[in-house]
Amino acid sequence: MKKLQSKKGLTLVELIITITILSMVAGMGVGIVANAMRNYAAAQTVAQEQDIALQVEDFILTSSRISSKAQEVQASTVPQKTMTGYYLLFDNDGTLKTVSHQIDPKKKDPAVSSTMKYDSVKQVSMSIRKQKAEKTDSYGYRVFVYLDYEIEMKEGYKLTGSTILNNADPQLLVQVKADSYQDIGSTFTIQNDNASNALAIIK
Repeated sequence: MKKLQSKKGLTLVELIITITILSMVAGMGVGIVANAMRNYAAAQTVAQEQDIALQVEDFILTSSRISSKAQEVQASTVPQKTMTGYYLLFDNDGTLKTVSHQIDPKKKDPAVSSTMKYDSVKQVSMSIRKQKAEKTDSYGYRVFVYLDYEIEMKEGYKLTGSTILNNADPQLLVQVKADSYQDIGSTFTIQNDNASNALAIIK
């Protein structure tokens, strides 16, 4: 008759050591997963802010193609009933609004206005810059008018760019022979904590 062989199990010390090691490994895994989730959430926030900033930039670029100047106006005048214009302003709740107000003077139809809202925008700045582009004749130089802009988001993302105001005042001929001509105008800025001012890109 065979004797039963005794099987030795884990001692209490070995069990405690095993549980401790497993807990450490599990803790490291949880930390790695949590860190990956934080990085993913941050990347999602940046992607969302980039998308909104690009939409606001597209509004600026579209309006600049048919406008002649940019300026700061009182938000209470938006939209102006007798003027075609494109406006950026913050609502009372701190949300950026873009207002497109178009009038065709040849028609008797009422003006067409459209408003879009974009969250996550902290502030928008615009400034006018004149830069000589090319010599037109023996007396003058052609000067382009640029609209520089910066869109800053609440989480820190910034989008900057520049575009030409195609319909700017045609008197821009200067009789200088210098290699460059610059006239940096005032910078206009609106912020999400001030709903009294607006930026206007108008004809």
